[in-house]
Amino acid sequence: MSGIGRIVGRGATGLIAFLILVVLWLGATVASASPDATRLSMSKTVVCDTAEEVSAFVSGDPHEQVDAALVRVNGQFGKGACNVATTLFIKDAEAKTIFIQSGIVHILKVEIYGVVNDGALIPLIHHPTQYAPLFEKATSV
Repeated sequence: MSGIGRIVGRGATGLIAFLILVVLWLGATVASASPDATRLSMSKTVVCDTAEEVSAFVSGDPHEQVDAALVRVNGQFGKGACNVATTLFIKDAEAKTIFIQSGIVHILKVEIYGVVNDGALIPLIHHPTQYAPLFEKATSV
């Protein structure tokens, strides 16, 4: 093989190695940006912008219907402060715990990865932080 042939061969080998490294790096970057699937949960629940809004939602009259509670809380904190939705989320941390007449409520900070709309999961590019209640039934207080 002539000198030029060896240079071209080495250049092609270097280019292939470089492309392999780029592909591996991109794969690692995408994987690190994706959520850990074992931590993802899906639930239909109330989600609010703040823990205080969730607290107000669950602290109402125990016989209040969900729609009425939404109207009450959104009237107090602003339109769209709380919604009922089926969401794909990752639990971040417990923001606070409150005690209500029917038991204990843990208010969780969650990161939303998707929302179900008309039976289809819509993935979200930006993962907003919301707050959601987790009810724990109390047997005695």
